[in-house]
Amino acid sequence: MFGPYGELGPLDIQMEKRNDFTRLESGLNITEALISLEDRAKEAYHKLIGEIIMNSRGIISFQMASQSAEELIGNLYGPLFAKFDPDEVGSRARAMKICEDYGIRLNKKYSNLKPEALTFLSRFYPNHSFVIDCEEAKFLFERVQSIEIESVVQYLGPDVCFPSEKLIIRKITDDHIID
Repeated sequence: MFGPYGELGPLDIQMEKRNDFTRLESGLNITEALISLEDRAKEAYHKLIGEIIMNSRGIISFQMASQSAEELIGNLYGPLFAKFDPDEVGSRARAMKICEDYGIRLNKKYSNLKPEALTFLSRFYPNHSFVIDCEEAKFLFERVQSIEIESVVQYLGPDVCFPSEKLIIRKITDDHIID
């Protein structure tokens, strides 16, 4: 249920930034960095093979161009990939898996996620503060409802907004409020 200003955020675990305990960062940062570097290395490798063959006017074979490109790309990108700590990558991957496992458990209980919604919630939003409003939630969940604050106040009574001095406990059962 979404009130007028209601919103959700993605499943994006926040972890202490390495060597800076005062800042948090997404558990997905390392994964995104690795994917980005891998994509760039592949693109550069394929582009380089084509350029070597074309610039040699076919004298250099594909195999020779491939070996040359591999060596150059390895020298360019190898030091960058070497900076990633395998333990840190594994730790963040496990932390993100915990988020997904909680999502699976919640969905078993409430059966409200649409297919692939959990993957989308845990991997494809750009950052932790990305807003999922009521309209976007309808693409992720089977049951989404807007609710007006006035109707909640009317249903629960004015004490919701203006608490009295005395403690009032109300039990709501099938359209009845029992004080």
